[in-house]
Amino acid sequence: MIAKIRLVARVVLFSSVTDSIHAQAPSWVATHLTPSERYYGIAHDRDGFYRPIRAGWDSLGLAVFGPAATPETSSPPYDGTHMLVTNLTPQGGFVGTNRARHFRPMT
Repeated sequence: MIAKIRLVARVVLFSSVTDSIHAQAPSWVATHLTPSERYYGIAHDRDGFYRPIRAGWDSLGLAVFGPAATPETSSPPYDGTHMLVTNLTPQGGFVGTNRARHFRPMT
């Protein structure tokens, strides 16, 4: 939220932006004072909010830096992408809605 109203050096999104349960970002996400090239995101493909997270990233303009990379099967600098999506099983396994969700890549 700070990067939306202030110019900051870098933004790291951990399983965010989510402000919707739908696969589209709310309109407020598209406008931000910090430029898109300063945003980086990481999420888990089994996150119950994965589709809204990716929609938020798209609204922020992160797709222009390349498709999402899987950090466990690639290495830095991940071809310059600003989106990392992991599918590693968390220590202790999945809980709640994460257990039943199956990965569906976004195009």
